[in-house]
Amino acid sequence: VWMCFDGERLVGSVSALPHVVWVHDRKAVGYRVQDVLTEPDYRGRSIYRKLSEFCNSFLDEDEEAVHFTFPNESSENVFRTSGWSPVGTVPLWVAKPIDQRWSGDLPLVCYPLHTFSALEEAVWDSWRNIGTLGIDKNVPFLNWRDLGNPRANYQCYRIDRQHSSAVFVLKKFRQDSG
Repeated sequence: VWMCFDGERLVGSVSALPHVVWVHDRKAVGYRVQDVLTEPDYRGRSIYRKLSEFCNSFLDEDEEAVHFTFPNESSENVFRTSGWSPVGTVPLWVAKPIDQRWSGDLPLVCYPLHTFSALEEAVWDSWRNIGTLGIDKNVPFLNWRDLGNPRANYQCYRIDRQHSSAVFVLKKFRQDSG
């Protein structure tokens, strides 16, 4: 964690958490950069850029490591201008109510998960193998991150249809009413 203080007041921070990641068919250690924050009254003073430079110099010490982040629209430009490059996009899925047109499809079974097992780990692995980069989401990680973390009020589900499965984590849900 890299922090910037004005006196005793914390005005900016950057965190990098270690993860095991898959790059093609090999495991590597990497860090996920997150919790990049600058106090609103201190924005525009390059605090974010300076903290990112300190963080990046630490990350660059290990040439074999693979580091990743999921920047938002406010932080994306700093990552791009400091040498980070996108490897893909995170798809946005929007659920629509099931109507009568779906009645001819194979039945879809969706149920909540209260603990992850080797079956869900296999689903994550099959999707990880499709792409270039993936976080190693083994059973202990999945249970800690998505179900055991008291700060994460997530809902986890598995969907099965014939020989196909998907696992999803619902992090936020908003109704039309707000």
